Amino acid sequence: LATTANIGSALTMTGNPQNILIVSLAYDKIEWLEFASNMVLPVAISTLINSVMMLVYYRVELFPGSSGMSENFGIMLTGSRTPEMLAQERAYYATKASFGEVANDSVWTLWSKIQIVVVVCFLFFFCAGYDVCV
Repeated sequence: LATTANIGSALTMTGNPQNILIVSLAYDKIEWLEFASNMVLPVAISTLINSVMMLVYYRVELFPGSSGMSENFGIMLTGSRTPEMLAQERAYYATKASFGEVANDSVWTLWSKIQIVVVVCFLFFFCAGYDVCV
């Protein structure tokens, strides 16, 4: 998860401190789309390498009971699950039920909604050219 977040942050000017330094030291003005277009290829290649490494090193934990890479891709693309995955899922929900936790179908909590509004407002004002200080 950390490597994926780091790779994703490399796509934008303000995604990580290194990019901020690159943009601030640039002699000519670099636009958002120009920077992103220069970063698409390295980010795409890094994402591919990261995905392969995740599948190679963590396939047993990610896909318990699968018989190989072809079944792993089938699980990812179709959402099917192995009997071991279903057993782990049932055990998880049984543990939650034993502690009296009610299953919450709503993924978006109030805090999540507030965060989305703040981020969208920040991006809107930043793209509009306002000096947004965090």
